[in-house]
Amino acid sequence: MDKDYFYFKDFALRNRDASLKINTDGVLLAAWAEIEDAISILDIGTSSGVIAFILAYRNSKASIEGIDICENSILEARYNKTINSQLATNVTFLNQSLQEYILECGQTYSHIVCNPPFFDIDKAYSTPVTSKQKAKHSYDLSVDELLQCSSTLMRDRGKLSIIIDYRDLVEIEKSCSENQLYISRKVEISGKPSKEPNRLLIEFTKSKLARETATSSLSIREENGNYTNEYKQLTKDLYLNF
Repeated sequence: MDKDYFYFKDFALRNRDASLKINTDGVLLAAWAEIEDAISILDIGTSSGVIAFILAYRNSKASIEGIDICENSILEARYNKTINSQLATNVTFLNQSLQEYILECGQTYSHIVCNPPFFDIDKAYSTPVTSKQKAKHSYDLSVDELLQCSSTLMRDRGKLSIIIDYRDLVEIEKSCSENQLYISRKVEISGKPSKEPNRLLIEFTKSKLARETATSSLSIREENGNYTNEYKQLTKDLYLNF
């Protein structure tokens, strides 16, 4: 197999030029998001388009837009569309920041997804920063901006699904309350059952649910290094080895 490509069961994506390469976080989010009934989806920070293509694979009827501030990422996503033309009929990609996009898009979405940056780049790097560093860190998009813009772009019964560093939960909870969003589901992700959670899948809605937030946990691997049944069940339609 060509090392420049990432191979899923029924499609392949070039994974060479985008600022953020295909990773477990993005695949987890795309497999977990409840988009079966969505008719319009926005993928913020699409990179090579991996989340957008997985969502198109799971829901062929939805119209999906992927945006990214990095030109090389969008060029790679568009290339991936050409080699997956049948899968990506309703998928488009735009080279824009979320802040620019919200001023021009003129529509709302039934589902928004984002694998956002995790860290404060000012604490990690001196300037200038590379596009890869920007993709991995909150250089151009803060937590509050992400939730504020998403709240505006979501339909009244829409949803927002993201994956974050577990340490960002307090900031996320504070910001969602300020932006009239409510956590409806969350999954604590750990590398192994004996490890503390290091990632968190979160789903937001614009209306507070009558029930309590559904919280669960998922480990990627067993203590012996094998993938857990829960992880394989979630991603079994995507990965070749499942």
